[in-house]
Amino acid sequence: SVAMLGALSGGGISLAVFLYRYGPRPFSEKVRQAIDDGRLTLVYQPLVRVHDRKMIGVEALARLTDEYGENISPDVFIKMAEDGGFIDRIARIVIKTALREMRSNLQGATNFHCGINLSTNDILDPALCDFLDQEVKSQGLDPRQIILEVTERSTADPDQLISSMETFRQRGYAFYLDDFGTGYSNLSHLAQLPISGIKLDRMFTQAIGKEAMGSTIAENVCSVAKALKLQLIVEGIETEEQAAYVDDLSPTAIGQGWLYGKPVPANKLQRHTPR
Repeated sequence: SVAMLGALSGGGISLAVFLYRYGPRPFSEKVRQAIDDGRLTLVYQPLVRVHDRKMIGVEALARLTDEYGENISPDVFIKMAEDGGFIDRIARIVIKTALREMRSNLQGATNFHCGINLSTNDILDPALCDFLDQEVKSQGLDPRQIILEVTERSTADPDQLISSMETFRQRGYAFYLDDFGTGYSNLSHLAQLPISGIKLDRMFTQAIGKEAMGSTIAENVCSVAKALKLQLIVEGIETEEQAAYVDDLSPTAIGQGWLYGKPVPANKLQRHTPR
């Protein structure tokens, strides 16, 4: 995921194209207007237990279209929202929408969870934690079913970030560290973070069976997860070969990728549930 919303939208308008089309100044205004117009929607990608292919949750992924109906990649609109100072609006829309759309999947299913990506600014904002609490209660859900994903590439003060994460944890929410392997975390830093799982970035999954280095990194990340007693989530699983490799590597691993289902709107999620 990027700072807040994880995977790219796949074929959306890139930052360079958007800047060329609109110029740097109107760009953030276009993004803000698209959000005002209600063009921010969610799709959901299954999270599947690799060993038996049981779907145990979803990750909510934001999608935004411009006035021409073209998709804008999350790496583009998230950066513009952060630079423009309205990233908190996106977080609130995502939380409110995801909990409403996933309510029927979550209620009464204690082992099913929904992953929501947050930026560092979101985590450091005490008001967002209160907002999340209110939305969870209004939908009659359990905070323990909500997984908050934060990217490894964070520039926030570590002590301040850890303190804020603990506030969420005390209220029942869990954290996954997203894009693991692409940032700067070492074992010492990782051991201090109040996280429950780490997500192996898809770039390493794609290298399985092709590059020795990719397989080595995947094995090392698995060892880290075991050592710190963290859940391992492997992104980007697209082939049976990759799934088999992950299953051998970690029988308790959770998989995410096109092999198990592409991101889809809530009303189409069931048909993508592995049987």
